Amino acid sequence: MAFGNSLGGIKIVCVFIAAMSLFGCEDAPPTPISSSSPVAAPVGEVVAATINGQAIYVSDVQLEAEAQGLVSPGEPLATDSALFTRVLNSLIDDRLLAREAQAEGLHKDPFVQHRVDVLTNRLLGNALLNRAVDEQAIQKYYETAVNLQKLELGVEYRVREIVLPSRATAESLLKQMTSDTDFAVLASNRSIDERTRLEGGDLGWINPDDANSQYANAIRTTPIGGVSDPFETNLGWHVIKVEEKRDEPPPKLEELRPQIRDFLVASELERLLKKLHRDATIIRNFEEVEPAAEIDAFKDAEIIEDNPDEPADQTVDASPEGQESQ
Repeated sequence: MAFGNSLGGIKIVCVFIAAMSLFGCEDAPPTPISSSSPVAAPVGEVVAATINGQAIYVSDVQLEAEAQGLVSPGEPLATDSALFTRVLNSLIDDRLLAREAQAEGLHKDPFVQHRVDVLTNRLLGNALLNRAVDEQAIQKYYETAVNLQKLELGVEYRVREIVLPSRATAESLLKQMTSDTDFAVLASNRSIDERTRLEGGDLGWINPDDANSQYANAIRTTPIGGVSDPFETNLGWHVIKVEEKRDEPPPKLEELRPQIRDFLVASELERLLKKLHRDATIIRNFEEVEPAAEIDAFKDAEIIEDNPDEPADQTVDASPEGQESQ
């Protein structure tokens, strides 16, 4: 099973999305530092811990667990769980480190201020995209894709197998089989594969495209209800029976949710950026350089630097005038 062309570019775009993601990353903005004087807890808030009188609320721990993907949005995090303790300890550590950094004046460092600005912008951008791609949008895309058969589904076969120690044993077994032979019973009695023997050799439904070459070839060349010729793997010599054939059923929404969400976020990102660029007044003070040009320039620099025939102190003039004079 694979997505159709509508998801063809998902891998490339998702790299960009992953790069933008801040949840759980090392460069996350420092926790805002409040004053040292304690303040009253907001109505309905429960204090999980205090640091020099400043509170960390249970809701802070809940939100951080959701942000890190440790619990689903809205899924309660029990305060008596090890996970709650782990997230709370992490928030305490973050606060202590941030306070110490501020005490040393690092919050005034230009690089730190720059990173905070950049990461704040990205966090806000992610929030904007996440708001646009909600559960309803994911459900709608899944239903549309299934109804319009945008998912490229294959064919599955119900397969049983018997694994034997040698080719001669497998061929002898085939000669003993008749149309009345119960393959499942025979597998239970004769197969040396303990993983499938007690299940009558049942391998379940298999898509040949997802199987190794030996199984795939045997499945494709064996008629429904037929038994294959023996073939060898590292487990021994196999004989399979192909019992049924069906169209591969569409995967469940839960299986595709991450891919669908990434695709919808990528689509929304492209749409939104086009609109924002079109509506904004952007003035560049430097000429745009295509990535390919940067790569070529880098390769040229490597060639010049690593050329063993060039004297170490020789200056290479790459300008048109320099090339003409040479």
